[in-house]
Amino acid sequence: MKSFSLPVSILLGCLAAPLQADDYASMLQYLSTTHIGDRALSGATGVIGINMAAGDFNLQANDRGIAVGDRASVVMDAHQSLRHIRGTEPDIASARIEDRALEGASGLISINQASGVANIERNAVAIAPHVIQRGVTELSDISLEASAPKAARSEGPSTSMRSVAVEDTALRGVEGVVQLNQIAGSGNVTGNTVIMSVTPALR
Repeated sequence: MKSFSLPVSILLGCLAAPLQADDYASMLQYLSTTHIGDRALSGATGVIGINMAAGDFNLQANDRGIAVGDRASVVMDAHQSLRHIRGTEPDIASARIEDRALEGASGLISINQASGVANIERNAVAIAPHVIQRGVTELSDISLEASAPKAARSEGPSTSMRSVAVEDTALRGVEGVVQLNQIAGSGNVTGNTVIMSVTPALR
């Protein structure tokens, strides 16, 4: 009775070589990832701020101004700038929110997630009583500026991948104000601005 074990073994050996080469190449890749998961901050209440960055030279801010009183006002001003930056761009950059993170949370929620080089993110909220009048309560235009970084490539494979995602189980049942900036890459600018007028309860 003939045996075919030798040809099969040779075939498996031929297939294993490219697989090992791919594994080695993937080990040389520069990975930059941010991840919020595992039910992080689920059920949290109040003012929630998250700044999460992976990479180099990323700027993030969560600014809030709340005025209390009949003649109270809010004035907010911020400037974020990046210029002449040198860094190494990642081969794989990703920003993800998943696994029931922030499920059932409520309040004022501001999230910045960045993976890469020289990215700028800002969330801003201004809250004041009565009707907001020009010159009384102001939130200046977001002053964000980023020049494209002079970035070197890593020594790994030339193929790059960028991804951002919010899984369908994340942020489920959230109530209130939610601000979210997600960046994967380099030299990006994002911002969210919310201005609210609140009428005091009658006494």
